[in-house]
Amino acid sequence: AEACEVNKAHLRQVAELEVDLGSVRAQLVTSVKESEEVEGRHQTRVAELEGELESVKCEVNQRDSEVMTSGSRVDELEGELASVRRDLEARTETSQQERTQLVHLTDKLRGSHSLEVSKLQGDLESMRADLASVTSKLEMAVEKRG
Repeated sequence: AEACEVNKAHLRQVAELEVDLGSVRAQLVTSVKESEEVEGRHQTRVAELEGELESVKCEVNQRDSEVMTSGSRVDELEGELASVRRDLEARTETSQQERTQLVHLTDKLRGSHSLEVSKLQGDLESMRADLASVTSKLEMAVEKRG
């Protein structure tokens, strides 16, 4: 009975670990998705800025009289583009780190879960052997009385 209670406690621990794993995995997946969404928006913005930058550069080439004004806008766009690119690179790095962290945590929890399951399976096999031994002894006792 005590071994059965220990087994039940182990099963509860395994269930709790699975819930914790699901929660952590959901949080990391949400975080990665959010980073990917931000990354997508930044990539779109980079493309828009690059298109706008090219448009301004063409306009500068066509209108020498507006070189100073257009050049200022080009510098502004290049600065914004550089800032967005830096932000995108940082978010990409963060996203990659979060992915790596998710894989590492998942592997770690799987390993922990596997060890716990293996131990519980060993405990269960031991209990089955004990039960078989007790059953055998009871059958022999019944046969001696009968």
